[in-house]
Amino acid sequence: MIKLDRNILQINGKAISFKYPIVEIINYEDLVILMLGVHPRKTDLQNIFAVNSDVEIVWQIEEIPYKGTERNSIVYMTLYDDKLLFFDDLGNGYFVDLENGCVSYLTKNEIIKIRENKKRQKYEK
Repeated sequence: MIKLDRNILQINGKAISFKYPIVEIINYEDLVILMLGVHPRKTDLQNIFAVNSDVEIVWQIEEIPYKGTERNSIVYMTLYDDKLLFFDDLGNGYFVDLENGCVSYLTKNEIIKIRENKKRQKYEK
């Protein structure tokens, strides 16, 4: 059983606390993937973690290969075709390797394809 209390994640009675509040979780196989609400002006923007059922951190995303001169806050994450995707506040998209937390940049064409597929799936329901 999973419980959240601001910055504390509890799984089956075992707890782990984080520096920032937990704003989103996704269950994937035997992992709980969570995103912390980090203020955009902070420097520790690797705010997505995977935690196992023993409440151990399996991985934290690596530093984001950002474009431009500033790093951007992560504002949204989702599962898509058994891959974790996340987006920053400028709309840049990234894939996360669910085995190790390695991050790769999504091209504009990949983002368009994902959006089209999500729209199609929504209308097929």
